[in-house]
Amino acid sequence: QIVDRVNTTATVWLGTTLECAQCHDHKYDPISTKEYYQFFDFFNNTPLEVSLPDDNNDVSHDFVGPYLGLPISEQREKKLSSLEEELDGMKKQSDSLKEEKESGLVDWEATALAKLEEVTESVDIPENVVDVLKKDPSERNNKEKEILREHYMNTNPEISRLNAAMEKVEGEIGQLKPIQTLVMEEMDEPRSTHVMARGNYLDQGEEVASQTPAFLHPFDEDLPRNRLGLAKWLVDKRNPLIARVTVNRWWAEIFGKGIVRTLEDFGMQSEPPTHQDLLDWLAVEFMDSGWDMKHMLRLMVLSETYKQTSDLNETLLEKDPKNLYYARAPRFRLDAETIRDQALFVSGLLSTEMYGAPVMPYQPPGVWNQTGRNEPVWEEQADSNRWRRGVYVVYRRAAPYPSFVNFDAPDRSACTVQRSRTNTSTQALTLLNDPAYVEMALALADRILCEAPGEDSKSRIEYAMELVVGRPA
Repeated sequence: QIVDRVNTTATVWLGTTLECAQCHDHKYDPISTKEYYQFFDFFNNTPLEVSLPDDNNDVSHDFVGPYLGLPISEQREKKLSSLEEELDGMKKQSDSLKEEKESGLVDWEATALAKLEEVTESVDIPENVVDVLKKDPSERNNKEKEILREHYMNTNPEISRLNAAMEKVEGEIGQLKPIQTLVMEEMDEPRSTHVMARGNYLDQGEEVASQTPAFLHPFDEDLPRNRLGLAKWLVDKRNPLIARVTVNRWWAEIFGKGIVRTLEDFGMQSEPPTHQDLLDWLAVEFMDSGWDMKHMLRLMVLSETYKQTSDLNETLLEKDPKNLYYARAPRFRLDAETIRDQALFVSGLLSTEMYGAPVMPYQPPGVWNQTGRNEPVWEEQADSNRWRRGVYVVYRRAAPYPSFVNFDAPDRSACTVQRSRTNTSTQALTLLNDPAYVEMALALADRILCEAPGEDSKSRIEYAMELVVGRPA
């Protein structure tokens, strides 16, 4: 866990692969193993999410982590407190009513089961409740017993009314609650950090304290030796890497490739920048703007370079065949999530709803089948939630969403600064056969039939081209 944080910090903000020094020194590497573990010490004072095995070989997991609520107004705080008190009162009233009604559960089960056996009488009971009622009581698990109990309680009009009122108040509370962000917390007693021989945590050598690599600017003595101090050291204007690495990554997002092609590596193994002066100017502009990301993105997309056409002719192809010098606008394939979003958008299905729980659109059966103590279930959604943007799709590292994997989405087991862009037959087959894309294709066809200016094939083809690729046929 901590090793991942160290390596990710170095890769994302410094364009440096620190993990090379995790096991031993390298002759031509500016970072020693000792320096690696000194940098490691900045992160070695937070609780572990997954503990080491104890004497019984048990491992505990805690992935929730602490969170911090952003400040809200005093008026909003009072309203929130009032609603929470109201909700507590409703819950007490509901619990009291349920306690009174609990004794009638057995009789209700018998009556409901008898009605089910009478073919002539229609019974208004949900299917999942019917399935449980038909099972022998001795074979019902706790979840099934709770399903029966909840349905029985909701047959009481007063309890049903209270549940509806509580649901409404809970919704209002959700709207008023402050936005929360996950944070790290310090341990009361920081761990000691040792140089681990050949990276083996069981073979601990010299104890070290927090320090930054000597090949970069020095760590100011007045900075605290913790993650806050490290963050301030990172954004120090004397740091030759962070601004360059960051603007280069954004440039790659917009233009398809970075000024330095190896986004994750600005070291000796990297490719030299194609436009050194431009990279330096962007880095200085980024720092002088107060590290303003929006300013930098606006600057790039409003540039003459970005406004160029992507049309190719023989002259440009001869002078700049790989478009290294931006003779034309770039053309590159979208990322996996965006391909799906784009297909949903042109088909007219895309749901623009924001926030909320992750969603489960179609995926092939059996992807989540596994052995072990965790048995997750993929419950495909039938409502418009399945058309929400890709950022909301459930993504399990042990079994990533197949459609995304086919288009080079990472499995998220480690930080990926630069994705691959491949062209494979499975990508074409995904677009052709995946039921999610078939649904989008049918919706697109309906949209063309309904919205095209004419009813002839030519008008429909022209409208489809303009709708899908943004240019005339």
